[in-house]
Amino acid sequence: MKIGALNKQMLIAQYAQCEQIGDLQKEIEHSNSVSRKILENQLREIKHRETLKYYKSLAYNMSEATCAIAEEQSITLQIFLMKLFEDVISANIKEAKENLEDISDKNFCRSIECKIKELKSRSQENLSKYENSDFPFLISTEIDYVEKNTKFKRQEVIELEAYKKKQFTYNIKPYKNRTRGNWIKFLGTLFVLSLILIIMVLFEEPAAASGLFILFVLPISLFLFPLIYKEIRWQRQYPLYLLNMEKEKNENESIITELEERRKELEHHPYIGYKRELSNKYQNWQELTELIYSYLPNDGKNSQNDSKSTKEPYKDPLLFDAANYIVIQQQVSIPLIQRKFLIGHNRASNIIKELVNLGVIHKQKGIVLIHDEYTLQVLFNKQE
Repeated sequence: MKIGALNKQMLIAQYAQCEQIGDLQKEIEHSNSVSRKILENQLREIKHRETLKYYKSLAYNMSEATCAIAEEQSITLQIFLMKLFEDVISANIKEAKENLEDISDKNFCRSIECKIKELKSRSQENLSKYENSDFPFLISTEIDYVEKNTKFKRQEVIELEAYKKKQFTYNIKPYKNRTRGNWIKFLGTLFVLSLILIIMVLFEEPAAASGLFILFVLPISLFLFPLIYKEIRWQRQYPLYLLNMEKEKNENESIITELEERRKELEHHPYIGYKRELSNKYQNWQELTELIYSYLPNDGKNSQNDSKSTKEPYKDPLLFDAANYIVIQQQVSIPLIQRKFLIGHNRASNIIKELVNLGVIHKQKGIVLIHDEYTLQVLFNKQE
């Protein structure tokens, strides 16, 4: 009876202990959920602050770009810059104004929009000066130049590889083949010695002479006379061989000559001429254009809002569109991407680097390796 009572008391104590453990687990879970919510709120606040920082920086950069255009003294160059950057600056300012919260920041964006409108109205008033300048011709001839230059570079790589292969195999054979000549001398000597031996034996044992002829002279003759025939035939055909080799060498050298001629044609392309004339008239127009390109966002807002950006490799939102455009055009260059998508030099360069890593573009040759949109889509599906 006493043992049963003790067991009962022990069970009651165990049940009570289990209840305490359960209560402790509930308290721990509750505290974990509260801590998790606190951390989530902190992360959300950090993301929000980073987003605001990004849009403030974007508004400041657009302000700098607008000021760079406004401070340009030449109205013709100013209109050119407005035609290049007006749309992208306006779109970025609109986006920044929608996402910024402080009234002062929104007013700052509105002041930039007003400045853009002033520059636009000024451009409309002086549009005839711009149309009479070389800038419209520069823009119209740039795409043709880029296409021809890309095509030339692609052909240059292919033709230079063919040239190197032919140069490697181009080796004129000598008039006399040393190996064949040594064999002829050796077999000729054996042939003469065999004949002398047969003649000497013929006077003493005429029956043995026929056996020696079969054993020595006949086998040597089977190897000697074909070699002599080949050597005579080679010496007769050698002048024709030299002519063919010289013709092949001239054809191979003509590849380099044609490449030089096409390179000179590109150097005299109208785009280069307009660019040179504009550089003489406006000495800093290219530096100013690159400066404004540098103010444009490189990675876009997605790099600020993506919580996995520190873990995953950088992927530009325009990557697929740029790849698709390159595959359709079958040419690639940083200015071409800049003009098409109105982005900065750094961002266009990063896009091309990513396409090289994906296998869309050859790393050293700069050739588009994919020739249809279906293959490109399959490649991007595999990456996803």
